This record gives sequence, C-alpha cells and structure tokens, in this order.
Amino acid sequence: MKKIIIPNIEYIKKQHYDYCLSDSDILSVTNNLSEEQRKLLFIEKPFDFSRENCLSLKYNFINKFPHDYFSILIKKYNKFRTAKNKKKWCGTQFIESLNIDVCPYCGMSYFSVVKKKRQNEYIYIAEATIDHYLPKEKFPYLALNLYNLIPSCSACNTLYKTTDGRKIINPYFNAVEDCIKFKLDSDDIINVVIHNKNINKIILENLCNNSNMFEYVDNHIEVLNLVNRYNKRTNIAKSLIKKKFWYDNVFINQLKNLDIGISECEFEDFIIKQDLYNSNEPFAKYKKDVWRQIQYN
Repeated sequence: MKKIIIPNIEYIKKQHYDYCLSDSDILSVTNNLSEEQRKLLFIEKPFDFSRENCLSLKYNFINKFPHDYFSILIKKYNKFRTAKNKKKWCGTQFIESLNIDVCPYCGMSYFSVVKKKRQNEYIYIAEATIDHYLPKEKFPYLALNLYNLIPSCSACNTLYKTTDGRKIINPYFNAVEDCIKFKLDSDDIINVVIHNKNINKIILENLCNNSNMFEYVDNHIEVLNLVNRYNKRTNIAKSLIKKKFWYDNVFINQLKNLDIGISECEFEDFIIKQDLYNSNEPFAKYKKDVWRQIQYN
C-alpha cells in the first residue's frame, strides 16, 4: 500500500531502455522516432493515467508503426517477464531492483527473490507478478513502459484486478495507505476484551478529499476486493486488542517489581508494539490504524 520510490532510477531506466532496444525488430520499427519519443514509450512517464492523455499518446504514435508493431512489443514483454537469469535485465531483476518488500496494491503479501538450482546453474524466481496498470490488451503501446509495470502479488494481479476500465491507484504516483483508514466497530473492541469474542467486521474508509482521486480510491478498494480480504484477517486486530488491554499498567508495574532488567518503554516496544514499527511488513497500515483506534477507545 506504500508508494513505490524507485531507487537508483537512472540505472534502472538505462537497463530497461537498453533491454527494450536490444530487440532488432523493435529497433527497426522505431527508426523513425526520435530518442525522446523512444524514451516516452519505454522509460518516461507518458501519461498522467487519465484516459485523455493515454489516448492522445496512442494517436500520436499509432500511425508511425507497422500493423504488427504492438505484437512485437508484447512479445518482448513476455520474454522480459519470464526470464529468470540475474545476469541479464529481466522481470526478476526489475522487481528486485525496486526494493519492494510488500505488494503495493493490497499491502498483504511479502515479495522476495529466491534462487533455485536447475542442473548446474541457479535460476532466480520473483515471488511477485508484474501487472500492467493499464492492460496491454487495450494499451499495447505501453506493454514495456516502466511506469505501467507494477510489481504485485498474484492475488491482486490475476484474481481480482479486472480490465473493465475502472482506474485504481498507481503506486508510482500515490500511496494507497495515505488515502484509506481501517476501523473497527467499538463494540467489537469491548467484546474482545471482556468476552474474548471474534471481531465482526473491519471497515475501510476512503479519506480522499479530491473528487477524482476519491473515485480512484473507491475503485481500488472494490476492484481488489480489499474489504473482504482484510475481513479474513480479523485475528490480527484481535491480537493487537488483547496485547493492549492485557499488558496494562498493572502488569507493567508487576514486571518492574520483578527487576528483570527491562524498562517500561522497552517492554512496550518489544512486546506490544513490535508489529507496528516496520512499515515494510504486510498489514502495516491495518495494524497502525487499529492500534491508534484502540489507544483512544
């Protein structure tokens, strides 16, 4: 749910640009383009993700290419996506170079790149997929554009994300976590503390004040089915509530009397808040919002 901040952006752009132009077919059909136009296709921001600008880009370029040009782009992308050799630029290297630990769409799944031995060599597998923010079926000229390639978990990419035209948040430009808030019913908090009952429902609020962005956030929540997915993880909120109210001041004072060499602040940090400090963990936004709510309930 965090915004993607591209580290070493010039290095990544160079690697990606060189990869795209390493294809003789792509070179041949882009001969009549300037370098600025080529960069617009592959490594620069060619749109602000409004439909008008995307179509404008399409109409500016579409007559410059032979009919089969877009199939060449998609074919090159498929090679980029499936290659697993870290010695050459590929989808796996791209994902790893962005230094993302958690799916930026949903904030629920870890990312990592792991190696697997195959015969006498190792291949590298990214535990993430690459999603086309704007689908390549409708926008094939953006099949290899850096800012249209979003590392995401397989659930967001293949199970939930649709091609029905609804625009969701692009994490290269906005952080989903800045636009939403998780909330529990106050009765749930009381019932967990007193009766050890389960939480009935997690509410997800759209906090965006901008009307255009408000629609994008709503789409993001609905298209990726975030409410239902997070409601399958109510045990996380229940655990935080128990920690907050079980480890109260009386308990902490008892620890002081035991003289176990740990301060009140250290105990709170290590035991109670251990899940809240690292923002590069799954469910980080969810945990922080729930913790903030139960502190003032």
